[in-house]
This record gives sequence, C-alpha cells and structure tokens, in this order.
Amino acid sequence: MDRIFTANMFVLLLMFMLLPVDMINGMLLKNDINLPLSLGQLHKIIILFFLFVSFLSRPKQLVFSLFLFLLLIVPSILQILLQFKFN
Repeated sequence: MDRIFTANMFVLLLMFMLLPVDMINGMLLKNDINLPLSLGQLHKIIILFFLFVSFLSRPKQLVFSLFLFLLLIVPSILQILLQFKFN
C-alpha cells in the first residue's frame, strides 16, 4: 500500500512540475534549440509511464478512470457531430 501511495504522490509531484518544464521547453524552442524529443514530451511520457504503472496495480481505478474519460468526452463528440450535421 505504501508503494502505491508513493507512486501516486510522485505522479502528483510530476504534474505540479508540468508548468515549469513547459516554460523551460518554450525557452529552448524560442532560442532555436531543437531536440529530437522535447523536454516537455519527455516529461509527459514519464508521467504517462507512472500513471500506467499505477493503473496496473489497481485495475478498478483504470476502469473508473476510463468511465470518467468517456463521460467527459461524450458531449464533445456530440457537439462535433451536431456541428457537421448543421453545416
């Protein structure tokens, strides 16, 4: 249980670091420092990896998260479909 809590806290810490990492990434891009994999992309891949590990340890959390995602994406899909219908 402590290991899962620590992993979730690490993910939370990485999420709080998103803004500073994206700011540094923007400064690198503004100064024409192009990397094959940007700093922001690398940071987000690390976050996704730890989220995936967290979901593997708790399958019910994954099902609940997918349900919430679908619940939140349905209005957007309906709006897109209605927009195409009226245009």
